[in-house]
Amino acid sequence: MGLAGCGGDGGDGGGDGSGDGETTAGDGGGGGETTAGDGTTTGGDQQQTYQFGFSIKNMNNPWLQVFRKIGEIYAEELGHEIQVTQAGGDAQTQIQNVRSMLNSGIDGLLISPYSSDAAVGVIERATEQGVPVYTANSSAPTDAIPMFTGFGSFNAGYRAGQLMVEALNDTYGGSRVVDLVGDQADQSAVRRSEGFRQAISEADGIEVARVIYNKGWSQQRATQNLSAFLQSDKDIHGIYAVWGGGALAAVNVLDQMGMLATRDDTENYIPIMNIDGFPGVIDAIRQGYVHTTLQQPMPFYAPISLEYMLHHLDTGSPAVPQPGDEVKAGSSASLPGTVAVENIEYNGVRPLSEPYWSPGTVTEWTSNDTAYYPWLKPKTVAITQENADAGYLWGNYASEILE
Repeated sequence: MGLAGCGGDGGDGGGDGSGDGETTAGDGGGGGETTAGDGTTTGGDQQQTYQFGFSIKNMNNPWLQVFRKIGEIYAEELGHEIQVTQAGGDAQTQIQNVRSMLNSGIDGLLISPYSSDAAVGVIERATEQGVPVYTANSSAPTDAIPMFTGFGSFNAGYRAGQLMVEALNDTYGGSRVVDLVGDQADQSAVRRSEGFRQAISEADGIEVARVIYNKGWSQQRATQNLSAFLQSDKDIHGIYAVWGGGALAAVNVLDQMGMLATRDDTENYIPIMNIDGFPGVIDAIRQGYVHTTLQQPMPFYAPISLEYMLHHLDTGSPAVPQPGDEVKAGSSASLPGTVAVENIEYNGVRPLSEPYWSPGTVTEWTSNDTAYYPWLKPKTVAITQENADAGYLWGNYASEILE
C-alpha cells in the first residue's frame, strides 16, 4: 500500500514540551526568519500597529507549518507586522532567535518553546524589557507568562486511550495494544504516550503489550520497528500512534503482513488511534484503515493568543481567564471570557470559519507540582469516517494554506 506521511514524519505541536524535524513548506532552515504585514490599519478605523515576534520550535511537518502560517496571516490581516522564526528543533537556536527579535524592537512575543526549561531565561528577559510573552502549543515554567493556549499532549493521549478502550470493548474485542511513540527525547511524544497508557491502565482487561520508541519521528523507522515486533508477536488488537507518520506506518505494516482490514470488518479489524489529523491520516480514515485521529484546534492557537496579547498591549495589562473559567467564541470580544477571532481568508480558504474550539476550559499550567498561570484548553475534534470531509479540518486545507 505504501502510505507516505505528508510533509514529514515529525511529531505535532503537542502541549507540553519539545519539537520535531523536516520542513516542506514555510521558511525552511533552522532560525530562518520572515516578515509579514505592511503595518497598515484595517476596517477603516485608526489603530495602533504593533510588531510581533512568533518563535516556533520546529517546522518539520504540516501541522507546525499550518500553525505558523495561520499566525502569520492573522497578524497581517489585522494590520500588524510579524517576524516568524523556527528553531529547527534546537533550544539554543530558539533562544538566539528570540534575542534577535527583542533586539529588533518587537512589541509582543508569541512562542512555542522547544525546551520548556531552556526557554525560561529569554522569556523572562523579554518581560523585563516590557515585551509581553504568551505561549501556544507548548509552554515554559515561569510566572512571566500571562497565559498558555493549547490542548496538551497528556490530555490528547489520554483521550486517544479512552477511544481505544471504547472501540475494543464495544465493537472489536481484544485486550493487547501497541503504543507507537515518536522520539523519546521529545517531551511531546513522552507525554502523549503517558496519557494513553494512563487511560489504558484504568480499563479492565486491556494492556499495553509494547511501547515502541522511534528516534527522530521517522515513519520509516516506525515501520521497521513495528514490523519487527509483529513478526514475533501477532496477537495484537489495537495500535496507537502519537503522530501522523506512526499511524501511516501502522497501516503499511499491517498491509504487508496480511493483517490490514477496514473498520466495518469487526472480526479482523485492528483499530488504529492517532493524534493531529495529518492529511494522509485523514485519507486512511476515509478508506477505513485508521479508526480515529484527534485534531487539536491548532488553527486557533495563534489567533486566540494574539487577541489576548493585543488587548494587553492596548491597555497595558493582561485580561486573561482564571482557572475554573470557561472561554467561548463570540462575534464581538469581551475578554477574558469571550474571544472574537477574525474570519480571515487566504487562497480561498477560511481556516477559522468554524469555532469548533469553543467552549474552552481553563486550568493551571503546572510543572513539577508548581502552578504558574492560566492554561486555556480549547476543545478538540475526533475525526472519523463520519466527518473526515469537513472543510474546517486543517488536514483538508493544508495544501492550499501552504501554497
